[in-house]
Amino acid sequence: MKKLFYNGNFISMDENIQEFQALLTYNGMIKATGDYEFLLKSYPDATLIDLDGKTLMPSFIDAHSHFSGYAMSLLEVNLDAAKSFDDICNQLTIYLEENQIADGEWLIGGSYDHNSLAENTHPTCNILDKVSIDIPILIKHKSGHFGVFNSKALELLNINYDNSKDIEGIFFDNEKPTGYIEENPFIDNVKRIPMASLEKIFIAFNDIQNVYASYGITTAQEGMLVKELVPLYKQYFANKHLNIDLVAYADVKDADVIYDEMKKFDGEYVDNFRIGGVKTFLDGSPQGRTAFMLTPYKNSDVEFFGNETTTKEDLAKEIRYANENNLQLLAHCNGDGASRMFIDAIKNEYSSYENIVNTRPVIVHAQLLNLNQLAEVKEYNIIPSFFVAHTKYWGDVHIGNFGYDRASLICPTNSALENDILFTFHQDSPVINADMLETVQCATTRITKGNIALGESERIEVYEALKAITINAAYQYFEENKKGTLAVGKYADLIILDRNPLDTAKSQISKIKVLETIKQGKTIYRYEENSVR
Repeated sequence: MKKLFYNGNFISMDENIQEFQALLTYNGMIKATGDYEFLLKSYPDATLIDLDGKTLMPSFIDAHSHFSGYAMSLLEVNLDAAKSFDDICNQLTIYLEENQIADGEWLIGGSYDHNSLAENTHPTCNILDKVSIDIPILIKHKSGHFGVFNSKALELLNINYDNSKDIEGIFFDNEKPTGYIEENPFIDNVKRIPMASLEKIFIAFNDIQNVYASYGITTAQEGMLVKELVPLYKQYFANKHLNIDLVAYADVKDADVIYDEMKKFDGEYVDNFRIGGVKTFLDGSPQGRTAFMLTPYKNSDVEFFGNETTTKEDLAKEIRYANENNLQLLAHCNGDGASRMFIDAIKNEYSSYENIVNTRPVIVHAQLLNLNQLAEVKEYNIIPSFFVAHTKYWGDVHIGNFGYDRASLICPTNSALENDILFTFHQDSPVINADMLETVQCATTRITKGNIALGESERIEVYEALKAITINAAYQYFEENKKGTLAVGKYADLIILDRNPLDTAKSQISKIKVLETIKQGKTIYRYEENSVR
């Protein structure tokens, strides 16, 4: 069906495209743009879509999130609003009272943040034991890097002093596990927890892609496809459930196994899914003081630089693997120490693998990327994908961890622009919701929750922020010829907004409503008054 959109504002996201009055879609593609009367006469059989002054632009592209983790968060007790240990216990207890927990099932809470708790620290297994000593309980930190297990969970996972005392990231008090675990051992143990039923998981998968669409996103990411998820995804795709595009990045440590199991998804999309490359981790999170830094954290009893979660030797092997197989490599780097490791590793391997720059390596998060590292980022065609909403959500915490001057340079977007570096934005969902317009507001205002302006010199204009979630993100995925602008011949991946973000006060951008999300010409989301995401 031909559709002719008219009587609205069109943001093409391409400076080379002249302004136009109407846009025609056909067979899932953008067929024509131009003068409304001319297109109306040229395509008299087109269905007319009156925008009534609303704004039409390319749909948003999620440069980094965790699709399955975001979906699973719908099956967890949301602890985001918890302000104390008692709040956490009360919310978990209420859930237990209102829901039946089957034998073998775990009670899982998500999104607590120790920085927001009255105790200003993580709870312990003893705290969670107040909820239950018979049901295994896990609560996950909002960052996704830490968590707390109750005694029953520790018993089932066989975490005790005798077999875990030498594992960095598992903590003990008088030879008893505290229940708090961070980074690699936390992630490894989460993988060992039994999954919910397939029925519940698939419902959550369906629901979460609708959440992405409600934020105007038509391309999302599975930012860490571990081998344990492969059978789950294969069963999900057996019934072709996806209505948005999903790009997965395989855990580089198990990439051979994952690619072998999912070889038909290597390359072009099959049923809206493809594997885009591999992913590795270099450090932790700055709000949890585990991001690997070149300078020590403030307010520590001892000089502390955070955590490296890999070695230089292993990183070199991973870069060689990616380049020998012509794979894009995404590297989780929050601290400038981690970014230094990644840049140096790219530089060291470049003489042997000159195609490194052609695979568009990505620094995921890049929050504390140093200004003096930008020239090398540019030289080696590395794409920083900034988690710029950190300026709002944890900006106040970063000031405490690094001091105001250093914290002001987190996510140095304007400096990247001045160095002609292409960058993207993301929300790392489920860390925060996949709200692209909120991220645009954060990038242009950089105001913390405590109402502190954090790095005014790094603010950017709205148009540049929109590029980071449209055409730049399409480039990151090697899809700039298919997505990201309102150009003839590209997919009709579109959104309709109730206001023009270019004409809206920067402090109000997050209040703009996504009225409709269109994937290859088909409406997959339509705003309804009083609807709740």
